[in-house]
Amino acid sequence: MFDELSNLESETGYIPSDSPTQTIGYTVVSKLEKVTHPIPLRSLDKTKNIIDINKFINQVVSLLMLKYDGLTVELDYDGGILIQGSTRGDGYVGEDITHNVKVFKNVPLHIPFKGFLRVTGEAIIHKDDFDRINENLTDEEKKKLKGGKYKNARNLVAGTVRQLDSKICAERNVYFMPWDIIEGFETDSRFTELQKLNEYGFTPNTDMFYIPTTIKENTLSDMFNTLKNKAKNKNIPIDGL
Repeated sequence: MFDELSNLESETGYIPSDSPTQTIGYTVVSKLEKVTHPIPLRSLDKTKNIIDINKFINQVVSLLMLKYDGLTVELDYDGGILIQGSTRGDGYVGEDITHNVKVFKNVPLHIPFKGFLRVTGEAIIHKDDFDRINENLTDEEKKKLKGGKYKNARNLVAGTVRQLDSKICAERNVYFMPWDIIEGFETDSRFTELQKLNEYGFTPNTDMFYIPTTIKENTLSDMFNTLKNKAKNKNIPIDGL
C-alpha cells in the first residue's frame, strides 16, 4: 500500500500533508517571523440587504459560496513545492506559519504546477472537532480559559495556527479551504481557479453556485438555504456567504 501510494503521488504530482510517505515530524520554532504580502490581502465588502445582492448579481456573472469562519492564510508554492504559509495579519504584514501549515490535514506539500503559485483561503476547525477539543480539555487547561472552554472555532483556529509547536496544530485537525489564486494562474474566473486548485490536489469546493447575470429573488434565497444547510451538515463554521 505504501508503494502504491508513492507511485500515485509521483504520477499525479501532488502529496497530501498527512501522507505516510512524508517524514516531516513536528517542528518547534522560537518565534513567528513577520511576512510582508507583495499582494495585499484585503477584506471583503459585505451587505445584509438582498436588494444589494440582486443588483450586484444582475451586473456580472457571479459565484455564490460559503464564507468560512476561520483565519485567512496564504500559501506560496515554487516549482511545485510548498515554500511558505503565512497569516493575513493586517492585510499587508502577516506571520510565517509554514511549520504549522505543513501539518494541516489537507494541504498538499507538492503540486503538479511547476511555476510560482500564490493561493489564499481560510484555515478552519470543523465544529465536531471543536466540540471534541472542548470536551477533552484537562482541568489545568480549563483553568486558563475564560468560562473553562474555548469560546468559538474561529478564536481556536487563530490561536492554533500561531502555535510555536506544530504538534499542537496537528492534534487540532486544521483544514485549509481555498478560495482564490492571486498569483501564478492567469484567469478572470474564480470558478476556473477553484477547478484548477482541485486538479492540484486541494480540497474540492463543491459548496457553491455558478450564477448567470439574471436570477429570481426566491431562487437566490433557495441557494442561500441550500448552502447554509450544507455547511451545517458538514460541520463547517461559516459567518455568511
